[in-house]
Amino acid sequence: MSKIRNDVLVAIMNSKSDFEIARTCNWYRIPVKSAPLIVKNCELRYIAFYHTSVFEEEKFTIKWFAKVTRITVAKRKELLPNLTYDPKANNDYYKIEFEPLCELPKQIISVRHRRLLFVPTTIEKLLSAREINYLFNDSPLEDIIWAKFVEKNITTERQFFLPVSDLKYVLDFAIFCKARNINVECDGDKFHMGKENVQSDKRRSNL
Repeated sequence: MSKIRNDVLVAIMNSKSDFEIARTCNWYRIPVKSAPLIVKNCELRYIAFYHTSVFEEEKFTIKWFAKVTRITVAKRKELLPNLTYDPKANNDYYKIEFEPLCELPKQIISVRHRRLLFVPTTIEKLLSAREINYLFNDSPLEDIIWAKFVEKNITTERQFFLPVSDLKYVLDFAIFCKARNINVECDGDKFHMGKENVQSDKRRSNL
């Protein structure tokens, strides 16, 4: 099976001041230690922003995107020199520079008003997605199952965050029902047949 090639990163935008930087100065920052592989591997071609509740009318939507022009590493204090007290001042960040922001042909909504961090995807999916579940591009197997859910009119949420006890999980598919909710996992042979992976999957299923 060929490698999945993502060229877009949908990134969380939870600050009006950060969006003003993106809009007027055309850059966005991501901590180096928590950056997704698409950034670390220099595969990023486009960036888009998922707005959280602080944006009122545009909350829980993806409306803006841009073509990436350069990615460099800088200290936080270099990116935000006007902060008087900043405990993260010496931390390294990726500075993602891009062309002026453009509006998507149609904004992408999140029906359940989820809080996302990063979603790697493709420019084709970004430009055609009806809502946020159409963006995910982690697994061809998941795409096949997602297409069947859509065909059968079964409402589901992909890559849904769920805390269990003191642990945090991301579910492949979460189906919300009146009686009890359902989690559907796609355990393909390539990543789930090793001894350690099997044991981890069993522990996860038991939880």
